[in-house]
Amino acid sequence: MGPSIAESAVLIGLAATPWLAREATRGPRVARGWTALAPVAMEIVGALAATARYAGLTASPVSSLTAPLSIACALAAPVALLPGRARFVGALATVLALAVLCLGDAVYTWTYGAVIPPSAVGMVGQVPSVASGIAASLPWHAVWALAPVVAAAVMLAVARPVPIGRARFVAVAALTVAAGTPALLGVREFARTASTRSDIALRPPMELGFLTTHARDLALLVARRQGSRREALAAARAFEASRPPAAPHPWFGVARGKSALFLQIESLNAWALDATVDGERVMPTLAGLCARGLCFDQVLDQTDVGRSSDGDHLIMTSLHPLAREAVSISFPDPVVPSLPRALAGAGYATLSAIADHPTFWNAGRRHRAYGFAQSVFRPALGDGGATLGFGLADGVFFERVAPRLARLPRPYLAWLITLSLHAPYEPVPPELGSWRAGSLHGSTLGNYLEVARYVDGAIGQLLARLDAAGTLADTLVVVYGDHGEGAGLELDRLGEAGVSRGDLPSRVPLVIAGAGVSGRSSRPAGQLDVAPTVLTLLGVPPPRGFVGTPLDLGAEGVAVRTDGHAFDAAHAWLRDRCVARATGAEVDESECAALVRRRELELAASSAIVRHQLREF
Repeated sequence: MGPSIAESAVLIGLAATPWLAREATRGPRVARGWTALAPVAMEIVGALAATARYAGLTASPVSSLTAPLSIACALAAPVALLPGRARFVGALATVLALAVLCLGDAVYTWTYGAVIPPSAVGMVGQVPSVASGIAASLPWHAVWALAPVVAAAVMLAVARPVPIGRARFVAVAALTVAAGTPALLGVREFARTASTRSDIALRPPMELGFLTTHARDLALLVARRQGSRREALAAARAFEASRPPAAPHPWFGVARGKSALFLQIESLNAWALDATVDGERVMPTLAGLCARGLCFDQVLDQTDVGRSSDGDHLIMTSLHPLAREAVSISFPDPVVPSLPRALAGAGYATLSAIADHPTFWNAGRRHRAYGFAQSVFRPALGDGGATLGFGLADGVFFERVAPRLARLPRPYLAWLITLSLHAPYEPVPPELGSWRAGSLHGSTLGNYLEVARYVDGAIGQLLARLDAAGTLADTLVVVYGDHGEGAGLELDRLGEAGVSRGDLPSRVPLVIAGAGVSGRSSRPAGQLDVAPTVLTLLGVPPPRGFVGTPLDLGAEGVAVRTDGHAFDAAHAWLRDRCVARATGAEVDESECAALVRRRELELAASSAIVRHQLREF
């Protein structure tokens, strides 16, 4: 993808900045005083335009400037108040800071679909471990977000300090502060009314501008942490009161006494379950489990900026993650109802395992807080072994964990978290597999499907090992994706694998085998429905603090996301409009009234339980 007209215009404008700075040292004195600040303004506007274009926040750099201009002026105010040479140094520091934020937003947007959230500060130490995967999936033109840095450096090199008279100094400072005041007042008002401003809280960056989005996120962070425990209890109780009376579930206790083996597959999309290449299933093992057991193919990916760690949270606590905030960073020791605690109370042994370090996403602290009696991380899995994706190849991981499963007293809950299907989706080494994805071979999507085939084989080997040990028949096997999609996948080529994305933003599969019941559901569900469903099958009542609902084949189904989307069988609420899923046509908002009410109550209750650590209410 080459430079567009908009990109070229931005670069030309940035290149002209040093010339303007130099011209500010010539001409009539009255002109010099005013034009001395032009480079500052141009660099800020340039940074905004570059970020909006290169991070993909909007198609038009000009339209993206309307919302954040006031905030840009607020940033320029300190620079405008500096004298002489310090003004240029201040301009450089401002531009460099903006440029770093620009590049960070470009990377984060390409990888996660959003600008950097405030909680990302707590994840800085994890950047080296994911840098290679991110770099491999970024488009080459993303580095253009560094254009303001180059222009700022040249500007500083050629520009000379220009004195500015007191009158002009006061006038410029007053105008800059005045222009920035609306932004500051707006952020303050938004923080004050954040709890009732879901219209802005859920609005994407392309509508607000990237600086406005960052200001909004900071305001939300402050406002959400100011709520009282009494308000949190009220929100949780209001959601519980809105639920219909619980009727006897048709599957309650059908798998009573069985062990539960959770296989959390990294980045597994629901469409991979049905993908074929030259008439051959990409994942025959998982497809077979789906055919013989319970299969839910419309499970909404409900993760937010925490991605995999959000997936952990959804599955283990049946609670939503936090909007624009990584719950694993903000609340690494969650004191909330959880699946392991519920099963431990019913006499289950509990074990979690992942071929990663306990510090990543605070996994060690979270697993302990969830209630796992044993947790196995990379250092305990031994040295060496083939790697694929983000850690040990899944087959090696399963092989090294299997002896620990054999030693666990039954019944047990075992949670095995895989990493092979993690970006950047590199080719499968010959020693791990030779299957090829037909016409997609060599593409990123082809690599993804080939790794998925390897993961499917590793699952089959693990189940065969359990079967040989005589324990598979007494085990409930639960397979699902921690989140969907994936950076760099050519999703427009899914048709070559015989599948499509569907109308949900991102879906993950949920397959449950060994329960003694079977069937396939294409009704909306969410990842937070997994834990209550499994507990129901095992004959353990879900805790009161679970937001999810036990699934069955006849349920209508509702799925909600923290970004404001909500779905039921007939409608989709897309932040501020109601759409009929069958036709894709926009319909009257009243048809989504019940869905919107459910979304508001569910998200409010979930956030209240997490933020105030409500184990009982």
